[in-house]
Amino acid sequence: MKTIKIFYILFLNIAILIPQSPINSLGHGTIIGSPDASSLGLSSTGLIPSGNNFFSLHNPTTWTQLDFTYLSVNYNSNFINSENYKLFNSFLSGLTFIVPVKNKFGFGLGMRPYSRKDFEIFSKTESINFNNEVFSLNRTYSGSGGISSFFNSLSYKISKKNTLATQIDFLFGSYNEERVSYVSTKEYNFNQTIRYKSTMLSFFYELKDSFKNRDFSIFSSYNFPIGKKYITHKNDYEFIGEINPLNIDFILPSNLRIGLLYNLASSVFISSEFSNIKFSSKNSTYSNLFDHEIKSSNRLNLGIQKMKKTNSRDFLEKIQYRVGFFTMGHYIRLPEYNVNETGLSFGFGFPFGISENQIDLGFCISKRNGINENNEILTKFSINMLIGDLWLIKGKRR
Repeated sequence: MKTIKIFYILFLNIAILIPQSPINSLGHGTIIGSPDASSLGLSSTGLIPSGNNFFSLHNPTTWTQLDFTYLSVNYNSNFINSENYKLFNSFLSGLTFIVPVKNKFGFGLGMRPYSRKDFEIFSKTESINFNNEVFSLNRTYSGSGGISSFFNSLSYKISKKNTLATQIDFLFGSYNEERVSYVSTKEYNFNQTIRYKSTMLSFFYELKDSFKNRDFSIFSSYNFPIGKKYITHKNDYEFIGEINPLNIDFILPSNLRIGLLYNLASSVFISSEFSNIKFSSKNSTYSNLFDHEIKSSNRLNLGIQKMKKTNSRDFLEKIQYRVGFFTMGHYIRLPEYNVNETGLSFGFGFPFGISENQIDLGFCISKRNGINENNEILTKFSINMLIGDLWLIKGKRR
């Protein structure tokens, strides 16, 4: 038995892996790029207003102009298809409560995912001679979980043209991983639980103006980690027992975003958004399933949307239409490849009720390359319901 254990330890370092979406298993996994249905339809990260006319769930500077208190619920589903594997997941991706105050202030709180990790990976079966005895070896990896955020936001309209906002995100979550090794007829298990805890701070700015009788808005935001950030490991080796290492730091990025929204014609608006995610280190301190490096990630999107006409009698004019395009480099770099993704998206917003309620649908299809010479096709669907009322807005009349 001792020989088997020694051999098992050696096996940890020599297995040749055939990946099932390895990007989802590295670093923080997939950082959520478009957090709600309307943003997904426009290929936006949430900085550009894309829902319910000049409003974004994830940009507090747009909340001051609301006439109702809103409760929003969002649901996402993702499908990854490659030549060698497929992966599907779905999850509740947002719960937001927003209160505008006299078109001067805006307050909001809620929960949403920051990143997701869902994967399943298999090794090739190998035969190795050890002490004149032949062993067959293979291994499976699986993991799921990620980081979520509980956020509080506050916005203030300084003047007719300028609005500021701040937001604090309390990050938390857990990630469970199971590794099963098969040595001939014997099976060995290694289970790991990682718990995350950190805080991030964001600042937002919006400038509204006009050029040649055409309205435009410029948006910007900067997000960065503050205070302590650490993860707690809980490791359970079947042949050793439970091991709980000390808390260690983990790397979180800063994120700079700049966006433009321009009134092209009547109710038609074009938009563009640039996002830069930057890490303070190139090395991940807690994920070594594959050799990889952490790098800066840039994302650019272009979008066009037709805002709804609330007072129109034509039902088709009450619908909000969105189309978007994006290209980005992933923050994970594999030894010989940069991981890039390009995609198209579209979406619709359907109003209902007297308090400007809305159901939003978003669809996106993209191609991700640079993963062991395989291409992945990603299909995303998101649905969001926005419910408005006069809660906490005393004295308002429609």
